[in-house]
Amino acid sequence: WYRGAEVDRLSEEEAGILAARWGARVREKVALTDQTAHALQGEFASALRRKLTGQITRLQLQEEMLKAGRAQLEEKDVAILLDAFKAELQLPKQEQ
Repeated sequence: WYRGAEVDRLSEEEAGILAARWGARVREKVALTDQTAHALQGEFASALRRKLTGQITRLQLQEEMLKAGRAQLEEKDVAILLDAFKAELQLPKQEQ
């Protein structure tokens, strides 16, 4: 079995991978500068890392992802982000 620190390290790696995928999806829908895309991906990775290590709930993850989007994107692009991630951001009944 992995020890706690090893699990957290794996979670950090996975958060980076997931954030890169999400960043690529956003770039498919929205024109972003490299700087904006990098900043958004970093904020996504940070939120995902906290979720994967049990520091925040799925609802808090959703809120942080939206906050990151609103900080980096124009409002019309936030709407595109929501559409792009609709299935992934939806909460199961027990976590609402």
